[in-house]
Amino acid sequence: MKVGQKWSPVEDEVIRRSYESVPTKKIAVALGRSVAGVRNRASMLGVRRERPWTEDDDRALTRMSGIVPDDEIAVSLNRTNGAVVARRRHLKALGAAIRPGRRRGSHG
Repeated sequence: MKVGQKWSPVEDEVIRRSYESVPTKKIAVALGRSVAGVRNRASMLGVRRERPWTEDDDRALTRMSGIVPDDEIAVSLNRTNGAVVARRRHLKALGAAIRPGRRRGSHG
């Protein structure tokens, strides 16, 4: 693995062209880099994955909010905690009846 080595223009191009559609682990293996390294480099390059929320995702989030801790919701939906919080805020702004989030260890 190329730990601490400078990123080459070729590696940057591979990330730019494939990050949105190829699993990060595959890119990491192909480049001989860590998954975290590829994610960090993609972020530095301004490359993002855009994965829209589906109606099923929204229903699951609405059903679990306030009952299941946000970190568990995030795992079950393959999202980040921040994405879960932001989507809940968005749904609430649209008028959805959605319970407030719950942190691990909080009782409610």
